[in-house]
Amino acid sequence: MCVKMDFCTKAAADIDRFQSQKCIDLKETLAAYAFLQLKTARKVNSILRLLISFHLSISIQFQGLQTWTQIRDCLQNIP
Repeated sequence: MCVKMDFCTKAAADIDRFQSQKCIDLKETLAAYAFLQLKTARKVNSILRLLISFHLSISIQFQGLQTWTQIRDCLQNIP
């Protein structure tokens, strides 16, 4: 009977440890994912700024300029 109690106690402790580690791992993974998304958004924003600058420098039609400006404005409004 004592061996069974000891096993149950150890098993419960292992489950608690697993649950705690699972929460820590999930938080770390989500934080890394959020950081990656932020980095990607910054790169896209930089690329679009370059494209818009290039677009402006070669004086393409106003409608195209308006489209790129709207894209830039949308990206700048992303939190």
